[in-house]
Amino acid sequence: MCPTAEICDFGIYPDTPSCEYTDIAVGQTVTTKVVAEIVSTGGKTANLTACVSSPDTINDPNLANDCETATVKIVGKR
Repeated sequence: MCPTAEICDFGIYPDTPSCEYTDIAVGQTVTTKVVAEIVSTGGKTANLTACVSSPDTINDPNLANDCETATVKIVGKR
């Protein structure tokens, strides 16, 4: 999948390919909606992975939850 647009929480303007949120508190949730185009998969599913990052040094006790992958089923003909 290839992202074509984003909608960020809190009215933040998307600087595609990212929403630049300021400090996010522990336990706080933000939602970024991604509009993507299926470019080519060769199969019946497509994946898109999104990750969080920070330019600042932070104490992240769980680096394993910094990325998430969404898988969508492709239906119909292209």
